[in-house]
Amino acid sequence: MATQEAVVQTDEELAASLTGARRDTTAAQLAALITEAGGTLAPTFPGSTGEMRTYFHCFVEPAEFDRVAERLRDLPGVIAAYLKPPDAPP
Repeated sequence: MATQEAVVQTDEELAASLTGARRDTTAAQLAALITEAGGTLAPTFPGSTGEMRTYFHCFVEPAEFDRVAERLRDLPGVIAAYLKPPDAPP
């Protein structure tokens, strides 16, 4: 199955933990769920500040992401977790 881009938006505190040298428990849980879905989380706008640094993305199989998306949204600090719609019609 083809992969699709998934987007995860976090609050500032979780974003700092995800991009810093030391991850807190929530950041580790988030990264583990993305790994479980077959992806690797990366900043969408590396090196940015403010709200832009709260966006992350990964490429996953849609069915796998759907399986973990609800658990991602339940984590404290996660604002949104969704599959990005295709840029153009199929």
